[in-house]
Amino acid sequence: MAASTSGRPRILRVLEVLSCIYVLLTVLGVLVVLARILLSEAAVTVQLPVQPHRPLPVPGIEITSPPPAEITGGGFRQGSSTSWG
Repeated sequence: MAASTSGRPRILRVLEVLSCIYVLLTVLGVLVVLARILLSEAAVTVQLPVQPHRPLPVPGIEITSPPPAEITGGGFRQGSSTSWG
């Protein structure tokens, strides 16, 4: 095999250059994917189960006249949480 001026076989230099190109392309690909994830406007919505309850008035609020209707049931069974980015 022909040797280069550095004393190493030419095939090793070719493989070294090819591996450097591969590493650079891989890093570039990772950066592109990471940028797409971080800059995307996609939102993830999750339904979180909670123990059923009725909301109570905030402390300090005084109801001066009774409401025209009476709450007989219902309440929250789950809450939604949305995250971006």
